[in-house]
Formats: sequence, structure tokens, C-alpha cells
Amino acid sequence: MTTMTLFPTVEGHNLLGEQRVFPHDLAGALNLIFVAYHEWQQAAVDSWAPRAQQLEATIPGFTFYELPVVGTMSLPQRLLLDYWMRTGISDQRTRERTVTLYIDRAAFRTALALPDEREIALLLVERSGKVRWRGAGPSTAQLDRELVVAVGQLMRASVAAP
Repeated sequence: MTTMTLFPTVEGHNLLGEQRVFPHDLAGALNLIFVAYHEWQQAAVDSWAPRAQQLEATIPGFTFYELPVVGTMSLPQRLLLDYWMRTGISDQRTRERTVTLYIDRAAFRTALALPDEREIALLLVERSGKVRWRGAGPSTAQLDRELVVAVGQLMRASVAAP
């Protein structure tokens, strides 16, 4: 588990062009959020796809998102980057769950107590915005076990709560 942090209010558009405001628009009771900063980190995010999809398919109230945190850009630069990202992702569900954030990266990291941009961050976030677990980097057997245990504990706790 982790010390309690609140997910900051951030706004972006998914790759279908739909505006999302997090944590308000988090769909699941428990949401796994992958935060990436660089294009080369997509491989680390993708290493988690089988586990995230399996959890979403088997645990009611669980969903996941990919949040590329790009930094601030002009509107033409944003449109071009969004176009290239959509071109590279044909799956509609992946486009829906990928929300690009054109925000101050350092302020975002500070709000979430993320140390740096060298690795992707994994955050388990309740619909309320409470960050309940965190990890970093590509999927490993140890980190996968930690994620599965945390999801199980949090989902059991939410079912037990009145």
C-alpha cells in the first residue's frame, strides 16, 4: 500500500477526441493508471496490457487508463501529436482509455510525489481520487504480484464497506 495521495485534477482528451477530467471521469471503482512521459516508454506500458485486461475482464468495477504526460505544446503541435498517436492505435477501446495530458509535467509529478520521468508510474486510484497503491516500470513477476494483491485487498475492502 502507499501513503494517501490525491490524484490532481487534470484535463485532457482521449484519442477519440472526448474531453476527460480526472479524477472526476474515472469510470471504475478502482482504476489502474499508467503514466508515461516518453514515446520509448510505451513498451513498458504495453508489458502491463495482458494483466490489466485480465483484471478488467474478471473484476467488476476495475478499469485502466494510459496517460501520456506530454507537457505543454501549442495547439498545432497537439493536433499533430494526437493525429500520430491515433494513427498508431487502431483499437477503439485503447483510443478511449488513452488520455493525453498537455500539462506542466513537473507540477503533475510533484502533486503525485513521483520522483522522476525515467520510468512509467502505475497508480491504483479510487473513483474519489485517492491513490491507494503505486509501482513503477515494466511488468515484472514481483511487481505483478504486488499489483494483484493490492487490487484484491482494495476490492474486498470496498465490498465490505457499508
